[in-house]
Amino acid sequence: MEPKALVAELTYRCNMFCYYCYNPTDLAAYPARAELTTAEWMRVLTEAAELGVLHVHFTGGEPTLRPDLPELVAHAKARGLYVNLITNLTLHDEAYWRDLIGRGVDHVQVSFQAHEPGLNDRIGGPRTFERKMERMAWLRDTGAYVTLNVVLHRWNIDALEDILLFARRLGVDRLELAMTQFYGWAWRNRAALLPTPEQVERAVELARQYKERWAGTMVLTMVGLDFYEKRPKPCMLGWGRVYIVVNPVGEALPCHGAKVIRELRFDNVRDRHLSDIWLNSEAFRRFRGEAWLPEPCRSCPLRAVDFGGCRCQAYLLTGRADVTDPVCEFSPYRPMLDALVASTLGSTASGAVPRTHVSTQTLEGWH
Repeated sequence: MEPKALVAELTYRCNMFCYYCYNPTDLAAYPARAELTTAEWMRVLTEAAELGVLHVHFTGGEPTLRPDLPELVAHAKARGLYVNLITNLTLHDEAYWRDLIGRGVDHVQVSFQAHEPGLNDRIGGPRTFERKMERMAWLRDTGAYVTLNVVLHRWNIDALEDILLFARRLGVDRLELAMTQFYGWAWRNRAALLPTPEQVERAVELARQYKERWAGTMVLTMVGLDFYEKRPKPCMLGWGRVYIVVNPVGEALPCHGAKVIRELRFDNVRDRHLSDIWLNSEAFRRFRGEAWLPEPCRSCPLRAVDFGGCRCQAYLLTGRADVTDPVCEFSPYRPMLDALVASTLGSTASGAVPRTHVSTQTLEGWH
């Protein structure tokens, strides 16, 4: 089995402070001085290509805070990798962006927090909407395939139709609507971010209507909120099956959030070849395949479709990573999830401003 995609988390530093960020909450453990060097990242990219990886996703934090990003893009392209850049698009001048895309970026995923400055900047930070819009004009002229990503939550979900029309006006190739996934900072801020079932239902129906209306002219996808589903999502298309994530300090993970599972040990690319980690490390083998599945997953005809659901979510909700994802209607832990959702929606803190993750550590060296 070969991985198809490398998620290269170049840095967790960021100049924005989105309340739903999936960055780890213990940011002090990932200082800039501990990040992989340019040479180390180039070796990882080479090993990934040799392993059979087809795509690299440069992400963060904000990956353009790494001054060596143009070199890494060129190196990845020279190794035959399809290059995807995930960015908040708020930094650097036009010359930088033209040079960066020209070095081999095939696809750019740009995050917006809303369709207008007030709400966007309330979520992401002062003047971020203005800076994004300026760079979008430059980006459109480069020829790169552009996806607009908007994370939906209680603050912006009722403005979905405006967001859809905004994406249309921007002329992007693809719009990805992603319901907030409650890990990392979103988990801490869930009382302020969790939308109601009625809000989610309206949003899903609206997205369906516009997807049909715009078929053939703009791709529209939606990542659902599985708290309100009856079956779990096939997280990362199965643990250790498709993706390999390397974080800023070199730890190789089966998914972005895997470090929440405290019982697992994650090998470092500074110590082991990427292929050895993929094939033989404890963390990647632990939930790969079906042998580990508990009941009712083991007897479920969908076990090869959803793989028992999300291991990180199971751990967050139950303290165990080896149980059926509580999202599943057949999970013995589903009542626990329903009670949590009801408690969260009814929380007296539901209207409070979320706790931000901005700190001097977060911004260390970003400029």
